[in-house]
Amino acid sequence: MDIIRFIKREIAAEKKFLSVANSEIKKSPKGNLAAYMKNGRPYYVNVIGGEKKYLKKIDQSVIDELKAKRYCQEAVKVYKNNIPVLEKALKKLRPYTPEDVLRGMPKGMVDFPEECYKHMDLIDARRWAEEPYKKSKKHPEHLIHMTKKGDWVRSKGEANICDTLYYYGIPYRYEPVYCAYGYEYAPDIVVYSQYFQKFFYWEHVGKTNDPGYLANNFNKYRDYVKMGLKPWDNLIVTYDGEDMGMDMRIIDNLIHLWFLGE
Repeated sequence: MDIIRFIKREIAAEKKFLSVANSEIKKSPKGNLAAYMKNGRPYYVNVIGGEKKYLKKIDQSVIDELKAKRYCQEAVKVYKNNIPVLEKALKKLRPYTPEDVLRGMPKGMVDFPEECYKHMDLIDARRWAEEPYKKSKKHPEHLIHMTKKGDWVRSKGEANICDTLYYYGIPYRYEPVYCAYGYEYAPDIVVYSQYFQKFFYWEHVGKTNDPGYLANNFNKYRDYVKMGLKPWDNLIVTYDGEDMGMDMRIIDNLIHLWFLGE
């Protein structure tokens, strides 16, 4: 987990909430709501400049607005406490991935054994992504879209997924070949999540208007389950819409969820 990125996002979020809360307080009615119980019923008083105004049922809208104001006032206290604490922590924290640790070491020490990664239950993900591997050779004529990394892929949706992974620096392989139960399988994309410290198989279904194509994919997913893959645990499946495209926001949100921990 990238705790530094998480804290930065949390600081930004709390500053935004603080601004919204202060804005709501300014728009609220004058005074501060006080409450007490009598005979099992709540009674409300609006205190303005030391003077008390007892509120009745017909003042319910004012009561609700003052309740919201009181909530915002309490929330402001929390945000004003949290933000300096988080900012102080951010100044002292250092990233701890193997790549970050290696950056602080002498320049001559460039190649390190796998043990540097294994003691943290990690892999050298970038090296894994760049090493040669066996790729699927089925229907090479369908590889018509080039990614920014330089891979030829079969659909615009796959290209968008690969390009977004590449943009965030997330290591992946396109159509690597694996053997299981005597058969060869080539998942669309295999991605390493440093956040979850494991591999994900990502299948993207492009021809959603082709029943035969969908049936073949569902058969493959059954085989994946037999191999120990589980949907939304280490298997991601996405689909193009009726217009044969996919909203980039969905791709971006999935990547933030499964690979950036945000």
